Amino acid sequence: MFLLAFAVPAWTGNGQMGQRSPAQPQGLHRRALGIRSLLLLMCSLASLPASSAAPANTPQLYRTPGYGAPVRGEPDDLLFLPGYGLSAKDVVVYLAVDGALNEVTHPDDVPTPSSAAAGTAELISTDNVPNSLTIKLPAQMRAGQTYAIWVRNPEGAWSEPAFINDARPLWLSPSYALDAGAVAGLPRAIKVIGRNLGAAPGSKTKIRLAGPQTVTLDATVGVASTAEFVAESALPEKLAPGKYRVSVSRDGKHWVEVQGQKFEVRTRRGGSTAFPLADTQFGGCKPNDERDDTPCMAAALKAAAAAGGGRVELARGTWRLTNSTGLSGDGLVIGKGVSLVGADATSTTLERGTDWSPREGHDRPSFTLLGNNVISGIRFADQRRYTANDRPAPVLRLGYFRGESPRGVAPNAGLVENVVIAHNVFDRSNVAIADSGAPIRELILANNVFGSFKSALNLQGNRFQVHQAFRLEDSVIRNNVFKPGSYVDARIRQGTIAAEFGAARRVDFSGNAADGTDKEFQYSPTDAPGWRAAFFWHLTNNQEMVLVSDNTASCTGDKAGDGEAFAFDNNGNTFALDAARAVTAANKNTVTIAGPLLATQSSRELEVSRYYVGHWIFVGDGPGVGQARKISSYVVDKASGAVTFTVSPEWDVTPVADSSRIDVGRTFWQLYVVGNTVDHRTPLCRKGNASDTKGGGISLWAQATDSAINGNTQMDTDGILLHPYTAERGTECANCEHSSFAVYSSEIRGNQITGEYDANNDCSPSGIGLNIGTTAGTERPSIMAYGLSIAHNQITRADAEGGGSIALSYSGPPKLASPLVSSTLIFNNAIVGARSKPLKGCRRPGATRAAAIQMGNSRAAQKSVISHNSCPGARTSIAAEPLWGRVVCNDGASAQCGCRR
Repeated sequence: MFLLAFAVPAWTGNGQMGQRSPAQPQGLHRRALGIRSLLLLMCSLASLPASSAAPANTPQLYRTPGYGAPVRGEPDDLLFLPGYGLSAKDVVVYLAVDGALNEVTHPDDVPTPSSAAAGTAELISTDNVPNSLTIKLPAQMRAGQTYAIWVRNPEGAWSEPAFINDARPLWLSPSYALDAGAVAGLPRAIKVIGRNLGAAPGSKTKIRLAGPQTVTLDATVGVASTAEFVAESALPEKLAPGKYRVSVSRDGKHWVEVQGQKFEVRTRRGGSTAFPLADTQFGGCKPNDERDDTPCMAAALKAAAAAGGGRVELARGTWRLTNSTGLSGDGLVIGKGVSLVGADATSTTLERGTDWSPREGHDRPSFTLLGNNVISGIRFADQRRYTANDRPAPVLRLGYFRGESPRGVAPNAGLVENVVIAHNVFDRSNVAIADSGAPIRELILANNVFGSFKSALNLQGNRFQVHQAFRLEDSVIRNNVFKPGSYVDARIRQGTIAAEFGAARRVDFSGNAADGTDKEFQYSPTDAPGWRAAFFWHLTNNQEMVLVSDNTASCTGDKAGDGEAFAFDNNGNTFALDAARAVTAANKNTVTIAGPLLATQSSRELEVSRYYVGHWIFVGDGPGVGQARKISSYVVDKASGAVTFTVSPEWDVTPVADSSRIDVGRTFWQLYVVGNTVDHRTPLCRKGNASDTKGGGISLWAQATDSAINGNTQMDTDGILLHPYTAERGTECANCEHSSFAVYSSEIRGNQITGEYDANNDCSPSGIGLNIGTTAGTERPSIMAYGLSIAHNQITRADAEGGGSIALSYSGPPKLASPLVSSTLIFNNAIVGARSKPLKGCRRPGATRAAAIQMGNSRAAQKSVISHNSCPGARTSIAAEPLWGRVVCNDGASAQCGCRR
């Protein structure tokens, strides 16, 4: 094996190029010793016996699962080992693990030779010492085997072990199971979501429930793209009610329990008393009589709520809600324990009249749901032809509308929970389902058909409610069909969006379809089909533990705008600081910085003493770089203004005063975008974007940590785009507000990207791209992408603006004091049909060379490693400037990108 290497200069603490400083022991500051102290130290050392030596620094690895630690690796893969106190002379040792992880100890000596059971891994890059090593896993290792990995330094000190390929179950979806038949058509199953859940070699993945009874289930063998992330099994027909601990085993012998969550089997949902809407006691309403049924509906809902719950039943036929006079802005209220059910969505219609919610005035929903509700078997129709300026007027709203919450509101005030909305059709509503700003828990949306004018699901929260955090928690959105409405406005690059989410924690978004070809719910046959975007997430609050799997989206760029199929956006993020801040002190679970914290967000005053609890800390520079931890509490020192944050879990590498820098914001954490299919080919789609030549992308324009975009298929799309970026107020951008889009310890793996939106346009984006940017100029920016892995993808006839099927491009001031992207691994990708002709140039600045891999501005991205990629026929295999990193080649491997015999 040989290396084509480009030297990468080290950076001293003041941001100037120079020699690397020696690795410091954890917690020491770079401060000069006084003369007296120095003399005492020298005397002490001189008095030691000749055989004595100072203790060696212990190498450290990130090893807390889910927080920057290595996750998985296969034979011949590259693997990034972040940590501290690492050196080019270290040895990396691996050992197969067949027992409990907490019982594993390192070998007495370095094992030789390497085998499937134990050995050493080759150091591929030491450019980023002391903060990381990049290794190549030996071909002798077994695929799927759990391994412990240690670093041993020349003085004989061993790190604590990190692990790869070990089962890491994180959450359950749903968190409970109804008794059989409680909600018709919903699968009675348990779904465990996490990492490395696929079966060990020669074994089956199993799920164990331990509680009122103990049950062991074989997990269903899923498709390869999602098997690592999901273990699912049907539940037994009879399972005793109660709470169960859930564990997963990859080999049937060793079990890992899901932490922080139990699975609950509940009895049949309460409130089974029927309240037929046609009952004379509610006013004598009947279907199909052209009369307003609003008074009868209000009376039936009131009676069911007074009885402690019940089912308001709509017989077959059409029921009408035409006059909302006298109702509050909440419309008709469906109280706790009250359900609204029809015969089925093909024969029971609930039609809303044109004057239900005036064009000016109340944004009145048809119904406000307060919790413990089932909405099923109804076609919700809307007589109004909406325009772009009409208020949303949702059909269903979750929770009372409270406006901006008062100070001191209880954390769960207004919580809406345990709602099932299944087997309904939403016919030409402006917005089908919306939140009220109140937190939502245990929402199940399943088997619905949405045909909304502007947005089917609008669960974004209210960013102006700064005294109560919005969240969507322990929820399932599965097997729904979204069809586009008629809304499009090319001037503002907008159009119909299928679904929007502002927050999530333990959410499963799977098996949904955004069918951009369907015109069933459009006002005119000549209206533009397709979407402005299909599925859109942003950061009104954190997005933590989110599975986006096995969904399909088509023609997402056939209206206007960016046209993403799956978008993960920084909109709504709230940063605590006006700039990244140097650490002044730290210990194993705290970090201290100089204040102040920002006292306003979204132009609203905060309770600064508690608002940023639940935000995340990102170490962007120095020891501990690339770590992200959630804030569990913090204290502001009244005298000095210093802020001490307590984080959970503890640091693997404690940040160092005067060397490490941090930022504070919200993030996507454990986001899995896996096994989805996006189709933008003609003639299926028109490629009729009215504002841009774009569509079908999977885009991450936000903070993200420990996340994965894996096993997706995209056809004639914008491919996969990440945006590592930071904005700073300074001479280059006097009006900028501080923000960052840090992407740490994440992977893009096993995706198939074929074609792009406009193959004849050199400016049409596709492939896998990192659009790197900053306004920091000559100031030293924080690292915005660290330890990103781009591996095992196949890219066919698709490349980015400026060239490159895999491309790192930069926009911003021409001089950077330090890189924005560090230690990107690009390996085992297949690039087919790369351009062989020079590019014509694009609107964006930067390189315009036809290349398989485009590394862009060398000051923006450094210390990268490229290995074992194929790019036959490419005009240029790798386009790069000096300093960016290195290519790793096998002897005689001329077929690999960037390698020559």
